[in-house]
Amino acid sequence: MALDFLALVFSSFVDLLRGSFVASIPIFIAVLIGLWLKEKIKKKYRLSWVKSVFAATYILSFILIAAMNLVPWLLALGEQTIGTPPPDLSGTILDSVIFAAATIFLLFAKALAVSLIILPLCFIGAFVSEAIEKRFKRHSIARIYAAAFIMSVFVSVLLLFVFPWALGGIIYLVLFTF
Repeated sequence: MALDFLALVFSSFVDLLRGSFVASIPIFIAVLIGLWLKEKIKKKYRLSWVKSVFAATYILSFILIAAMNLVPWLLALGEQTIGTPPPDLSGTILDSVIFAAATIFLLFAKALAVSLIILPLCFIGAFVSEAIEKRFKRHSIARIYAAAFIMSVFVSVLLLFVFPWALGGIIYLVLFTF
């Protein structure tokens, strides 16, 4: 009985590490793009580390959220509907402009909210990366991937065990708040 429990705990831990490994690959790519973008912003505008990380996070969040929200909408524009709506129900140019402006405003607001959620994780990731660099003196790409993997395990534990409601809230915020 106790061995079954230990086997279940061990297999759950291995599954957590395996899932975190899969999640760490796109996170690693996003971190590499974010670091490149942060350096460009930092050099061009002479910002501090925090401001340049926030700007890079905001830009990446905006691009990702815009892709997730606008691509299905743009694909739906090409679909032919059953027919033309009656004149009383058809939209005007002003309706389309207001909808586009509201959508763009919501995209900016969503990107701001996601950036503020991600920013503390950037601080922790930078700390982990510095700790790995001091301890092991590894190459920067390996250090960045190790930090991305450790952070994906940390975020997985947070989302699964500490804040299980947060994942649904973030998905709702990003995809369904129009």
